[in-house]
Amino acid sequence: MRDRYEKLRLDSARMAGEVHRMVCAASAALVRGDIALARRVVDGDVLIDEAEMRIERDAIDLLSLYQPVATDFRSALMTLRVNTELERIADCAGNVAAQVVPMTSEAARADRPYRLPGALGGLATAVEELMGRALQAYNLADVGLAESTISGDERLDALYTQSLQDAEFDLVGLAERRERHLPIIKAA
Repeated sequence: MRDRYEKLRLDSARMAGEVHRMVCAASAALVRGDIALARRVVDGDVLIDEAEMRIERDAIDLLSLYQPVATDFRSALMTLRVNTELERIADCAGNVAAQVVPMTSEAARADRPYRLPGALGGLATAVEELMGRALQAYNLADVGLAESTISGDERLDALYTQSLQDAEFDLVGLAERRERHLPIIKAA
């Protein structure tokens, strides 16, 4: 039974690593306007969905077949919860990557170079960093690192707000440019 709990933990850690790579790839695609990379991120979401279902099934099997107590029970429940959040984060990375195509297409139509507006590049970098710290805290079960990661969320909130304000400012009185800015807002 202990081997099954260890396998569940390792599978969850592997999925967390894949989701982090997906977030970093979505950020890179967004910053560089890399359509091919963006498409790989969107396509990769299927693998995360499959991993989530497999890990969830394994955790439920452990809970129902072995009726764990105390630490093992909490560990299996934590894995279920983290697993759900990882899948949601992967979906968000896919959604960000999906906005790269309309953003680069609009730049090409306007015959100008692709440029990521405002604070969005800083937001992408901050998300990568915070996700990396969260992943490390999860894998090491480091409560102190987890707490410092949570406090870093305020920086993300500020960058997110700034990204939206930048896009809103550009939108004011410029209805003809709305196609350019709606993907930016969705990417934020």
